[in-house]
Amino acid sequence: MKKLEGLGKLLKAAGVKPAGAEAMVRDHIDEIQADARHHHAELIASVKALKEELVELQHNHASSVSEIRMATDLMRREIEMRSLAFGRTLRLAKFVLIIVVALQIILLVGLHTTTGSSLLDLGGFIPASNDVQARAPASVPAPAPTSSPQGAAAK
Repeated sequence: MKKLEGLGKLLKAAGVKPAGAEAMVRDHIDEIQADARHHHAELIASVKALKEELVELQHNHASSVSEIRMATDLMRREIEMRSLAFGRTLRLAKFVLIIVVALQIILLVGLHTTTGSSLLDLGGFIPASNDVQARAPASVPAPAPTSSPQGAAAK
């Protein structure tokens, strides 16, 4: 109240009539209140807009997290399936390799059996024991004569 009395005295000293001063003060207070209401309405609108954006962001975040989960699950399943397929392929390759090696061994044994050669004679790389005996000369030459002490004295 004292502030208003001081304002009234100030206005009287300025030469403003009391009725006009009261109207000026009321107009000023009304303008302040209108500005406050306007700012308050803007703040409420901003808060509502922020709430809507927050809800939209939460929805987008939830959908992004869901999509990431689905993508990682899909990648994990694909990796597992490829791993299983790779394991099956390796097992099949081992089986085929065993069959090929077995067929080669059977073929080699069959060839050696039908040609009548021994298993140790692999294309002439390892001579068979019969070949070694056949290649050895029938008679071994006698060692060369050495000089005897009696023969040296005779000379």
